[in-house]
Amino acid sequence: RLRNMHARIRHEVENEGMPDVAVSIGEAMDSVIGLHGPFILSTKRGSIMLERAKMDNRSKVQELAYKEKAMQFSDALRTSKILSERGKTHVAEVNAEIATGPHPERSTQMSEASNHNLLSTSATLIGLEYAKAAFAGTTVGQGAIGVGSGFINTIATWLLANSSLLIALAATSPEVLGWLPYYLNWLKAKMSRLKN
Repeated sequence: RLRNMHARIRHEVENEGMPDVAVSIGEAMDSVIGLHGPFILSTKRGSIMLERAKMDNRSKVQELAYKEKAMQFSDALRTSKILSERGKTHVAEVNAEIATGPHPERSTQMSEASNHNLLSTSATLIGLEYAKAAFAGTTVGQGAIGVGSGFINTIATWLLANSSLLIALAATSPEVLGWLPYYLNWLKAKMSRLKN
């Protein structure tokens, strides 16, 4: 619903000849949509909704397309500094098992859950880092600034550097990762503002 509303508002604003407003509305909507998914899916009700959404009728072709992108995701993680070697191995093993075993859909769901957990946790950590900056003027905030900032920047930089792959991965698993392209747009806008 949020994505549909976003497309409709963007279309209406652009058709009314207000390109400057379209950019700010687009950024605001990308923020809402990008942050909505990770926070909703981290709740118990969100987990239930996710399980219901997974009861889809994915074809073998769709499952193999997901596996291809998930394996590319694993490969990209191998050279990153955002996971321990053990974490990288876990993600690679889980993604290698997609569509295997007596119940291939279960191994695919396990991969989706694992990849979602990694990406949504990363998104949440980055979101919290931005929230931390909002209360930097407080005593508590001054103590919190800097804690983990370098690592958060490493994660954010890696996500943006691999955004094309992540968007392609999300396209093969829209029920679980449909929020990711919007989040990446939000992150790109935030990082761009920091550089200016």
